[in-house]
Amino acid sequence: MLRSALVITRHGDRTPIKTFPNTKSVWPEGLGQLTWLGMEQHYELGQMFRKRYVEEHGLVGSEYRGSEVYVRSTSKERTLMSAQSFMHGFYPPTKGSKRLPGGLQPVPIHAFAKHQDIVLYAYKNCPRIKDMQHSVKQGTEWREMEEKTAELRANLSTLFGAELGLKHFTSLATLLKQEIIHNKQMIEGFPMEHLETIKSMGEWVLRQKYATREMGSLGSGKIFEEIISTMRPHLTATKPAKESPKFVLLSAHDGTLLALLTALNVPDFLIPPFAAYLAFELYTWPDDATGERAFVKVVYNGEPLSLPGCQIDGQCAFADFEQLLRESTSPNWYEACGAEICFEKDLVLDISAAKKSVSKAVLDENHATHDTEHLKKRKLNAAVEEAETLEKAAPGRVGGLEFIMLATGLMLGFSVVPLKNLLFPPPTPKPKRSKKSGNHTISQRQLIDDSPRNSARRVVSVKST
Repeated sequence: MLRSALVITRHGDRTPIKTFPNTKSVWPEGLGQLTWLGMEQHYELGQMFRKRYVEEHGLVGSEYRGSEVYVRSTSKERTLMSAQSFMHGFYPPTKGSKRLPGGLQPVPIHAFAKHQDIVLYAYKNCPRIKDMQHSVKQGTEWREMEEKTAELRANLSTLFGAELGLKHFTSLATLLKQEIIHNKQMIEGFPMEHLETIKSMGEWVLRQKYATREMGSLGSGKIFEEIISTMRPHLTATKPAKESPKFVLLSAHDGTLLALLTALNVPDFLIPPFAAYLAFELYTWPDDATGERAFVKVVYNGEPLSLPGCQIDGQCAFADFEQLLRESTSPNWYEACGAEICFEKDLVLDISAAKKSVSKAVLDENHATHDTEHLKKRKLNAAVEEAETLEKAAPGRVGGLEFIMLATGLMLGFSVVPLKNLLFPPPTPKPKRSKKSGNHTISQRQLIDDSPRNSARRVVSVKST
């Protein structure tokens, strides 16, 4: 019996991320944006999984319930829109008196800021990976490939009007493929006989981003913990997990899937195309000896995925699967990545350092209201520079970062005094009676809490789950 499912997808078809000086094609949607084809791909993907998880297995109900389904995406528009398209297919319009026009079923999509996302965007937040990728580019294999493709790159550089290195093969391959698919004008004189070579070189470059299993593990961040935490509450039928969703959708990028597949030590996997998916399904089965046997089935783009230590049909005993995921995860991701910020805790890790940095930026209450915007920015810039200097002198402290985030609030028009009170909270005064209205006056602290523009307070207290 299917107990739980977690599906990770790559966004659907998108416009190119990069063009070149001589590029002829025009993309009105903008670069890196989901196309109508991409929306359709994820809509159909949602329909397919509805048939599997709703109609065939009855894993979740036919209408959205927050206790059953959880959707998370990176903060990019193309992944957010892909998730929306998927869920429109998974939960199609339904009839009823309390419905939106057309019977639409809205489904909430959760997202974290890029610099806070260590589940789907871990590979973007790990300094160690960048160092390792730099080392790969200094290696023998990379240099040999540079020599091998030197003539081709020289010809393409002339044609496209930019000097092309090995790293450009990926964006070049995507541009050419999308121009063909969407019937866009290509550069005149492009040698079509080189198209396959450019495509294969683009895939080779992508694989070098995660050339080792260690690089894949670092790039996967906390995603394996997310998978296990989704499945574990549903291991037995005797203790149903009412508060844990049965179906989780994670809308991400090719980098997410590349890192994950590399970390799992999957041999010779295909590069994830647009709308690729990797599904992890937890099943339980009656067992005479133990009463119930749990196993995980892994499917990659419709085909069972063979994992090390598991059966060839993609099935893996839960204990073996959990052990594989532990082996694929960096024991201390923050330390291994050289990340100075622990996003699972409040961003203010060293309050004394934070206060020391911020105090130099807090302007005197009597003069703050008379400063021009230009003067405020000048003082803030000076304080940021000093905070960064302090941070370099004392690695591991993030006081400087806190100030930079609070400074953003000032640029948006916050008064300096409320910001000061966030780090130097005044004692809560007793409610005072208003002489005119008889109502309790609102304290300054309440104004901060209730203000719709209180982004600075949210930044300081943000936690990642």
